[in-house]
Amino acid sequence: MGFDNVCDYVAGKEDWLAYGLPIEGELAEAVTVGRLADRQVPVCRFDEKLADLAQRLRPTGWSECVVVNEPGIVLGLLRKSMWEHAADDMTAEQAMESGPVTFRPHVRREELVSYLQEKKILGALVTTSDGKLVGLVRRKDLGEEC
Repeated sequence: MGFDNVCDYVAGKEDWLAYGLPIEGELAEAVTVGRLADRQVPVCRFDEKLADLAQRLRPTGWSECVVVNEPGIVLGLLRKSMWEHAADDMTAEQAMESGPVTFRPHVRREELVSYLQEKKILGALVTTSDGKLVGLVRRKDLGEEC
């Protein structure tokens, strides 16, 4: 057929989409959370002291910090209230919300809008199918319908 570089992606279409890899067809034009995610969200290690974390994050204006391990897999989420009002010797692991809700990059904007409205939350993490952080989508990033 004239194709030079052909691969058989064994994990399947859903996994391909979950990694935000290039696609064609109807979904290629859809507004997805992977396209809307802010990839500059602050991250911290589970053993980081909250006092150090607060000092690092205050100047950034962020109200969230994603707790990740060495390969970048999401372990939890820290909100500003957690690092601002905790004991200085407390670690991110002790204060974080474990297992936060995540969405895959191919999820359509409308699906996330509906979820955020229903749960009355301000944002959601976007990860690959193996849990690696892609970014954070906040309601304000989704437009006026939120």
